[in-house]
Amino acid sequence: MDDVAVRARCALCGRGLTFEEWQAGRQRCSSCRAAGRAPASSGAEAPPIDYTQLLDEVSDDLLNELLALLDEEQVRRRSSREPVLPPEPTPLARFLSDVFGPPSPREQSWAAWGFALGFAANVLLAKLAQAESGAPLADIVVPMLLGGATAGGIGALIGWALARLRDR
Repeated sequence: MDDVAVRARCALCGRGLTFEEWQAGRQRCSSCRAAGRAPASSGAEAPPIDYTQLLDEVSDDLLNELLALLDEEQVRRRSSREPVLPPEPTPLARFLSDVFGPPSPREQSWAAWGFALGFAANVLLAKLAQAESGAPLADIVVPMLLGGATAGGIGALIGWALARLRDR
């Protein structure tokens, strides 16, 4: 562990290199380069560092220890924060949950009564039209059922909307 804690140093003055200098693979600090001092061996910079080889040289125990410390830090930071609240739904999401969400018992009963009243009103009007025109009942049954379903659906929607308004 002691050999890992050693910081990269300037080859000339022995001062610690910054991370950027070390990452660039330099062996001289910025002050030595600015002063124009050349290393004793040669004037060329060191070749870039091979990070895969550097990672291979680090022991697995050290990497495991670093990962464990990072995990502990992450858990500590999460626990010190306030609890994360779910994002507030958008107006469209609220509208859709109101419309397609589970209906209340009042909404269900009002929608059922609205459907029944709409269907009954349509059947009554169709029977009056059949009686006035003198048409046989067989000719009026299919339009009466389709119209009843449509009028019932509209009545159910009106009943549901009135129950929704009354709940608020």
